[in-house]
Amino acid sequence: METETITAEECAEIRQDYSFTDGFDPLLETYNISVETLRTHLYGDCEHDVAVDPTVPPSEQQVSANECRFLRNSIHNGETIVELAEKTNRNRQTITKHVIGECSHSVDVPKIKREDTYIRDKVTADDCQQIRQRFHQTDVTSVREFTDQLDHSYQVVLLHLNGNCDHEVDAPPRESVARGSDTSEEICCRMRERWRADLDITFEEIADQFDKSPKSVEKHIKFHCSHEPRDLLVDEMEIFSSYLDSE
Repeated sequence: METETITAEECAEIRQDYSFTDGFDPLLETYNISVETLRTHLYGDCEHDVAVDPTVPPSEQQVSANECRFLRNSIHNGETIVELAEKTNRNRQTITKHVIGECSHSVDVPKIKREDTYIRDKVTADDCQQIRQRFHQTDVTSVREFTDQLDHSYQVVLLHLNGNCDHEVDAPPRESVARGSDTSEEICCRMRERWRADLDITFEEIADQFDKSPKSVEKHIKFHCSHEPRDLLVDEMEIFSSYLDSE
């Protein structure tokens, strides 16, 4: 069914019946429409003037405490990061950040360890071999962009690309000659600014961009280094203050 075949009445029903916890699947099945068509009406990008307000797209929403709780509950119930991304229309990095506790929420559902996200996203030795081969054959240098081509989460892809897995395969891990080198004050400042600019980004993503280890990034982001804060950096953000207070 094309976008223009959705009636105003059906548009209102779609907005009324949408449930964050159920995701898109029930509506896609009921109306036999594409995800693109569903989003058009759900988010109000259509011409219909109906009594039911459109849903704000997840990309324009901060993750609430209730949603954070839902994500963690889902992970504990056996769902994977990839499955939750498809179900909630959130990106994998955002979901990972909340289930491992790299957020400002204090909810009654415990976070999981980062390595537990790897266990939930099964990668065989053959998968690992293919991931590394594809990376070496592509012109893309950013692991984040490369991950968009795969069905695995960013953290899992990075784990296998860097050779931090137990697989003995012919394809070599990616080179990272600068990883672990000393971090200058300027690089420290840039990493903090990068985190401030995108609250959905994870330490591992920043590590990938600056060729540092996630532990090193975390140390500088949390001011556990010798570098002084600069004006208008993350220490002035309310959400970051909450983050530091939770340490």
